[in-house]
Amino acid sequence: MPRIGSNSVDAGAVALRLRTLTSAAAPSGSQSANFIGDQQNAQKVYEAIQYSPAWVREGQATPQAIAVISAIESSQQKGLNPEDYDASHWPERMAALKAAPGNADTVANFDFALTVSALKYLSNLRIGRVNPKPLESGIDLDQKHYDLPQFLVQKVLAGGNLPDVLNKLEPRYLGYQRTEAALKTYLALAAQDHSQPLPDVPKTVKRGDTYSSVQQLGERLRLLGDLPQSAVADLKATTYDEPLVEAVKHFQVRHGLKSEGRLDKETIAQLNMPLSARVIQLEDSLERWRWLPADYPQLPVAVNIPGFKLPVFSDDHTIALQMNVVVGKALNHQTPVFAKEMKYIIFRPYWNLPLDIVRAEIVPKLQRESFFNYC
Repeated sequence: MPRIGSNSVDAGAVALRLRTLTSAAAPSGSQSANFIGDQQNAQKVYEAIQYSPAWVREGQATPQAIAVISAIESSQQKGLNPEDYDASHWPERMAALKAAPGNADTVANFDFALTVSALKYLSNLRIGRVNPKPLESGIDLDQKHYDLPQFLVQKVLAGGNLPDVLNKLEPRYLGYQRTEAALKTYLALAAQDHSQPLPDVPKTVKRGDTYSSVQQLGERLRLLGDLPQSAVADLKATTYDEPLVEAVKHFQVRHGLKSEGRLDKETIAQLNMPLSARVIQLEDSLERWRWLPADYPQLPVAVNIPGFKLPVFSDDHTIALQMNVVVGKALNHQTPVFAKEMKYIIFRPYWNLPLDIVRAEIVPKLQRESFFNYC
């Protein structure tokens, strides 16, 4: 097949190589074994475009390719793992393509690897990395399935504004957006956090009490944003007083603690939580948001289990109504996680002890107490 210019590629050789990659038992175009399951989807993509390169034109990466690689490299901000999409390999692959733009194998290997990475990224961004079904969560992801190869071909490869295309894949819930914003903040905070843990307090520290770690506490609260930069605080003092008390209250409200402004063991433990652990919590939260249905036929009613709240959402996904709820706490009595259509509501329902709880817990306890009383 004729070539025109130094960057031209033998289209037939590229197509042959792509056919080999999409039918190989262990694709060599990707560095990660996790991508093998996406081979069939990749084959559908190339069938749709007659096995021509999806991401390379005239030996150069297309704007869509560059945009996807950029999204992959910054995917931690979405609560995803960049290495799931070969993030560390893309500079090397881009350099190889630039060095040999007319080499059919180089073009095909680059193209196939990016197709598989993009498919994986798009899927994870829409429905998450983990299938919740084996976790007995009661959440069914089947309703969120869509034609991934078709989406990549029609929306990503043919699209002009990739950030807008990717945004439409993500949940539209306000809670998701706030969690994503919080993750970006905590990723930045974790990178600059070199503080030492606050010492345990033998007893609760109240306003006006002597506290030897005032400076350390103030620095921690400033880093987290609970103590405003404009707040005037004498961090060389040893008395726990304003404005640190108000800053601690603000921290306690954000973390579901009693907002009394007192430094107790629980508050100190939350203050000492490594910011890297907060990042993992936020990443896990984004994952759970992705498990939820993309749309509801009616206004959704949700239960925030760790927050002990029941919010009802409005059409614009803001909270229209919220109330406190009681949730299961013990290991064998956890509140189940599921998503179902609600058909009716019972106001002021009666509640009796379930028979299995009576048999497993109440009766044995009464028998033990009766035995000891008899003795």
